[in-house]
Amino acid sequence: MPAFEAIIPPGTRRLYDQILMSPGMRLGDLVMTSGRIGYNPDRSMPADAETQIRNAFRYQEEVLHEAGLGFGDVFLIDTLHVGPLAAQFPVYKTVAAEFIREPWPVWLCAEVAGLLMPGAVFELRVMARGEGRRGGREGNAG
Repeated sequence: MPAFEAIIPPGTRRLYDQILMSPGMRLGDLVMTSGRIGYNPDRSMPADAETQIRNAFRYQEEVLHEAGLGFGDVFLIDTLHVGPLAAQFPVYKTVAAEFIREPWPVWLCAEVAGLLMPGAVFELRVMARGEGRRGGREGNAG
């Protein structure tokens, strides 16, 4: 049976150690990321959904790149939205189009009551397939 391989980009080691989660996990040619909310690099929460959504996509892009993959390898997207989903959807669609391309990934979206960090209105998880880079390095503490 193949072993799981944690994907820990530079600066995300604290997630692994303090929150007890791998930013990403590889099994064979599949990579799944943990759900990420869109806080700023200084860990403050942006007030607007657009910045949160873009930040979350950028964080996932870091995990994919650490695995030697990109959004072109993503076939599944899960999103969680706080607040009226109908109001957030146009913003999501605009930002997502900066990252994903056809053929569009399959997508699950859900409106939820809340997320882990106060003020968070969006969370993103992706799954990708591709050989990418194996036996990658661990990131430094973050």
